[in-house]
Amino acid sequence: MTHQTERRSPWSQAEDDYLSELIGDYPPELLYAHFRRWARNRGLPLRSNRAIRSRVYQHHRGSLVPIGIYVRAIDLSQQLRRNLDTVTDWIKAGQVPSRYVTRSTVGFCLRREGVRHLARHFPHLFVNVPADELFLLLEDEDLVQQVLTANQHNHGFRVPLICLTTGRRFPSIQAAAAAYHVDAANLARATRSSEPATVCDLQWKRAA
Repeated sequence: MTHQTERRSPWSQAEDDYLSELIGDYPPELLYAHFRRWARNRGLPLRSNRAIRSRVYQHHRGSLVPIGIYVRAIDLSQQLRRNLDTVTDWIKAGQVPSRYVTRSTVGFCLRREGVRHLARHFPHLFVNVPADELFLLLEDEDLVQQVLTANQHNHGFRVPLICLTTGRRFPSIQAAAAAYHVDAANLARATRSSEPATVCDLQWKRAA
């Protein structure tokens, strides 16, 4: 099958229709790859990244920021009221399976199922997200209820802590556990009293 040259080939309606389906769901690199694979299978021009990007911005008035199938780490950090570095550390530590993670020019992107995985296994990380925002983020009503219920049970975890080893202060046990990849339940048990306690080679104490 012979492919047309991009330079002399105007965009077809079929190309524009398929590009519209991709916009908003995929980070740039995946969008480019999906589009070219689709075009190759149909003998259509193999557009360059630059050509596809220009078409998205100029013709479709769209954006290459994923808001559908994928969620950017920076957007997730804002929704969770966390620092971007903290969310990036979770990803690098494998708290989100690598099959759900893509690295692109807009930073780490997580498949929506990867965010759901995080919510199932670490519901305390979502304690600062209002219920309505949580539903938009997870798109799973049953999981939202599980997260809300788990965090109601963990209300006592909202105790300010200080890591004596590093000097960092945290507004809650959840925040401290997330920052250092420490089990929140173990940290809560160890810091029940006002005396310093050691968890994962770090010294902790309830903040005054």
